[in-house]
Amino acid sequence: MAEKPKGSIIYEILIVILIAVLIGTILYPARVWENEEELQSVCQTRMETIQNMELFFYISDPSSGNTYTDSIPKLKEVVFSKPDNLVTLDTLVNWDGLITDDDLKQLILGSQFPEELRAYVLTKVQNREPLGNLGVWDSLNVRLVHELHQLLEDAEFSRIGAVDSGIVWQTLVGENEFQNILSSPTVSSRIRTNTQNLVRRGQDIISTSGWNQFQPLFYQELVSIVETAERTDVWQEDEEDQWEKVKKEEWSADMDTLSSAVRDSLWQEYQLRFWENEKEIIWRKERNKLWKNERDEWTEANTSLWERSLTQQWESERKATWEGETLETLSDSLAEIFPAQKDSLWRVVVDSIRTEEYGSWKQDNKRDVDELIHTVWENARRITWEDETFQTWIAEMEADREALWGKIKEEMWNTERITLWQEEEVRLTEKNAALKRLDQSVKWASVLGMGRMEEIINQLDLPDNEGMWKAVDQSDPAKGSSLYQLGIVGLFRKALIDSVALCPVAHLPYLIQVDDTSTIKRISIRCPIVDTSDVVVALKVDPKSNDTSEVVIQQSTVQKLIGGGSVKNHGLIDMDGAKSWERTGS
Repeated sequence: MAEKPKGSIIYEILIVILIAVLIGTILYPARVWENEEELQSVCQTRMETIQNMELFFYISDPSSGNTYTDSIPKLKEVVFSKPDNLVTLDTLVNWDGLITDDDLKQLILGSQFPEELRAYVLTKVQNREPLGNLGVWDSLNVRLVHELHQLLEDAEFSRIGAVDSGIVWQTLVGENEFQNILSSPTVSSRIRTNTQNLVRRGQDIISTSGWNQFQPLFYQELVSIVETAERTDVWQEDEEDQWEKVKKEEWSADMDTLSSAVRDSLWQEYQLRFWENEKEIIWRKERNKLWKNERDEWTEANTSLWERSLTQQWESERKATWEGETLETLSDSLAEIFPAQKDSLWRVVVDSIRTEEYGSWKQDNKRDVDELIHTVWENARRITWEDETFQTWIAEMEADREALWGKIKEEMWNTERITLWQEEEVRLTEKNAALKRLDQSVKWASVLGMGRMEEIINQLDLPDNEGMWKAVDQSDPAKGSSLYQLGIVGLFRKALIDSVALCPVAHLPYLIQVDDTSTIKRISIRCPIVDTSDVVVALKVDPKSNDTSEVVIQQSTVQKLIGGGSVKNHGLIDMDGAKSWERTGS
């Protein structure tokens, strides 16, 4: 076997190296661009979070003197020391977006689940805080509601006092129903008036002397809400396909029990609807054959009909060209009055033009003439065809009664499924509303006892760190922060908030500028990066003197060589709250 020349081996090695370089120049820049876009998103999310914190500091904290602060440490100290602020901020802050996906993944994978999560749930219970989205883990909310249901059905009901004091009744039933119960005619007028006055002055309903009278009415509402929260005949939003499969089978079986008379009545109701849906398809299948059989005879027998249409078409086209030709021959003065006289003039000349040109026009436009004849035939034939075919079609449909019944059921289901699914959505909404009311109004540790709560929480099948990351990673970003959706943002809040102050590219604090004017105080937040044509720099602020200095941000050598992204300014929020990336569409 002949050996390869040494030169060819070198060439092959060079080709492999060049292919590798080519692939690298394609893949590496794409990777860099993806990282740059993620950093830009993180940078802008942090600026939005700082803005939200500033607004809370300005609006909700009386000690702030209705002003902003340019100190992020002070801002965090004030805002995050208040539980009420945290609850509100949770719905506004994109907690996931404060760090990159890789950092979020490491943060979650580095946690100790389920121990840390179990302790977190227990702490919220001990602090009598709403469990909120934590109820999704192993159906915690369902377990708690079931425990409450069992407690209410207990014949001895030994913990009735704990239930009385462990529920915020006004929150549970809602303000309107609360007032309706206080005005109940089943309670004596004296107790009603006295209790209403005490509640109006801020006294808790259970501490009034009239509680014994109102207690059965409130417990009636409690039982109703618990029953709604425990409903099992509901379907989630993402279960519509499965619901349709199950419900359609049940619905179809029920429809099959209808008598023959009822089925015939339904067929009479749906005849015209089916015919309207199908006649166009049937016509398209039959018209070519009909035209082929009838064309010559019909064309000769209906010459006056199609000639009239053809003449009208010719006149319309010829009149347009005649107007243009005539205008070119007229003087300016005559051209001005021509539009008002053109119809009369056309009637004078049209017969002579037709005699001279119409025959040759028909010959030259034979294709258009044939198409027009076909169109006129189709419009006329369609009317007689429908009358002839309708009864034949009915007979064909009735020949197979089972197939016809299946067709009727399918049509009815397609109509009724919309209403049926809307009813399912109402039931789901009612159940979720009941669960939310119980979550917000019931102090579970008081009602069930801390010992029983610990038993329930210890029995929960909580996810490990990889399971938690999977749940976060698969959450829908369009619905907001996945950490908030899962009810676990409190576990990571400190680590996430600690990252807020720094620009993820420059690794320097954001620049916060406050303008105090005589009318209104304003704030701007800037990413501390300046993008010039030659060099990218970060502005470093001396906290003592407030002087700024420039620090050049270096790019990697590989990035400089083969490109792929560039360090740039990620935007700003100006004094009026407008975001530069929303204006530019970035």
